[in-house]
Order: sequence, then C-alpha cells, then structure tokens
Amino acid sequence: SRHQHRISFTLSLPPGEWACGVCRQQVDDNYGAYSCSKGEAYFVHSKCAVDRKVWDGIELDGVPEEDDLIDDGEPFKRIADGIILHPFHSHNLRLKIIKAYDEYNYCRGCALPIYEGQFYSCMEMECKFILHQSCASAPRMKRHPLHPYPLTLKVAIKGPDNAKGIFKCSVCDRKGTCFFYEHRIGEISFQLDLRCATITEPFEYQGHKHPLFLASDDNMPECVMCINGSSNFLLNCMECDYVICFGCVTFPYKVKYKHDSHFLTICDGKEVIDQPDWCEACEIRIVENGFPGFIGKKFKFFYKCSEYCCTTLHVECLFGENIYMKPGNSIKDCIAKRSYLIKDGRYIWVEFQILFNNSLSRPSCSECLCRCPFSIFFKGCNTIYCSWDCITYIVR
Repeated sequence: SRHQHRISFTLSLPPGEWACGVCRQQVDDNYGAYSCSKGEAYFVHSKCAVDRKVWDGIELDGVPEEDDLIDDGEPFKRIADGIILHPFHSHNLRLKIIKAYDEYNYCRGCALPIYEGQFYSCMEMECKFILHQSCASAPRMKRHPLHPYPLTLKVAIKGPDNAKGIFKCSVCDRKGTCFFYEHRIGEISFQLDLRCATITEPFEYQGHKHPLFLASDDNMPECVMCINGSSNFLLNCMECDYVICFGCVTFPYKVKYKHDSHFLTICDGKEVIDQPDWCEACEIRIVENGFPGFIGKKFKFFYKCSEYCCTTLHVECLFGENIYMKPGNSIKDCIAKRSYLIKDGRYIWVEFQILFNNSLSRPSCSECLCRCPFSIFFKGCNTIYCSWDCITYIVR
C-alpha cells in the first residue's frame, strides 16, 4: 500500500545506496529486495514488504495489473461550467471565490472553515451546504499508504450504513459528522477522515523544514506537538529527530479569527517562555503545557498573528475539542449510567443535537458543571454537555 505500482522480488539491485520505502533504513543488496515493477527507483526489504500493515496477503502473479487501477472519473456530475451536482447533496452547487471569512460557514466535507480560495456553494437560497473545491473533488475511491485495501468515500449521516450519524477516524482518533473514507469487512472497519487521507509520502509540512515520512518504528518518540493522547500513527523526519502525530499535523497551519483580519499561524509552545501571551478568547495565559484545566488532549502549540496585532489563541479555544463535529447534525450514542435513561434494565440510544455556542450566556455542562467553553455544545434528553468527552464519561 506504500507504492502506486506493484512490487516484485529481485536479487539484483542497481548500483547505489537505497533506502527501504517502508522503514527508510538502508537496503542491503546482498539479500535482494522488492522493487517497483514499472522501473521506478523504489525498493523494500522483504520483511517490510510482507508486513500485514502494508500487504493485504494476496499474491498477484498472473493477475493483470490493470485490475489495480482505481479510476472512477470525476466524483460529481458536471452540470455546466462552474456548476456541479455532488452525490452527497441533493441540490446543484456553484463554484465561488470567498470574499470574507465567516466563522459559521464551514465545509461539509472536512468540517473546517473556508478561509481562502474557491469553494462550491449550494444554489438554493435557504441551504447552507458548502464544500472546499478540494473536498468536492475527493475521489469516490482511493488507496492510502496506511491501509492495504481501497477505501470508499462516505458521509456520516444517520442511516442503514451509519446508525449513529458519526464516524471515528482510525488514524487520528477524532470523531466527525462529515465525509470520511472507509473499508469494512463484516464488523471490522477502517475509517479515515479527509484531512488524514491527504497525507502521503513524502509529506511537506509547513511547520517543518524537512519532508516527513510515515513512522514504522514502534519505539518512536512521542509527538513533539501534543502532551497526551498522541495517536499511534506518526510522521517522522529522516534528517532530524522531529516526530509529529496525525492528530497534530492535520490541524490547519494557518487560520482566520473573527476579530483579526490577518491569518494566524501555528507557533511552537516554546515561544511562550520568552514572550508570554494571553489567549484572545478565554483570556487565560498561553503556557507551554497546553490549555490549563482541559481534560482532553493538550497541545504544545498555539495560533498567533505575526502582524502588529499579535492576536493569540489556544488551539482548543479556536477549534474546540470536537473539530470535526458541526452544528446542524444530530448523533446517537448508547447511554446506560444515568438511571433516568435506563429502560427495562437495557442500554438505550439517545439522540444528541450539536448546537452553536453563540448566546450571550454560555450554558453549563451537566457532567463537568463548567460553562461550555467551546464553539459548540451537545444537547440530548434536555441535558447539556460541553464536549463528547463529557457525554462518553457518563457510560464509564
């Protein structure tokens, strides 16, 4: 799954020093290796090539290579120049160029705001459905180096294929209500959000000067950008000791904030030691070990405007804990602990609405008893929760 073409074993390697396409360690030409069938300079250790994370276990000797190709054309129907019909929406979409940032307008594909460039917008007056141009063009099927089988594009809505109306990315562990890729065999499912699906090798990350590669060493150091909850999938640099998890590398490198006309970019948490800053949203000091009092994953980085205004924000205050969950969606979860939710001694499904937290007075969470600090909150059975962590806490 790490290479676009088939590979086959060879005892004869061309002259030179070659690095394994999986583990990035040197390939010893005395023992042979797997090489690209199309003649590209791509080589893999025998042990790495048959790893279950990389190979699906199917021998392809005698099978036409054309069967490997995935080409299902454009992922949407083109109605006219700049007008499309996407399979995940019932109305036509028109291509536009963003004129001004609106924090309440977010892409239904990746669930992130649209900061710049072109996007598709629903042509119906009352419909707020919009997509980044790149998200609208996401292929219906694709291969990814983190999974040996082809993945199919889906959308998280309540229905026969996704009764909860939610998915959980198998790579970054985030839950979402937007588009995702999936491969399912029976009850076993591999799910991948659109941001993680864009990570390929080598990956050029704006926050680091060297290209990054998928880490294959189980003893790899922890992510340099977060304190707890680092995902099991990491990217590492072959030229220095930089390591970053998928949960951190998929945050937008530059963002917009409603009270600043400039872009804010990611800053390393070490910068706060010499130049202390205060968060524009919560008015709490930015510290190196993340947002204080936050029970979820903490980040060592923050967002800051590099212009004269120097606006600074915690990652949590800008995106909240549930970055891929957006208002206008409803999700279901199985609740058991609260006695008033138990029916005949069995688990029951409770539907939660996702709502904007934009009233003059922030509601209080029924679980942690704090004011809901993020841009969204959840409401179900006339009960309010500030985050998905607080919802899932009641089933422990």
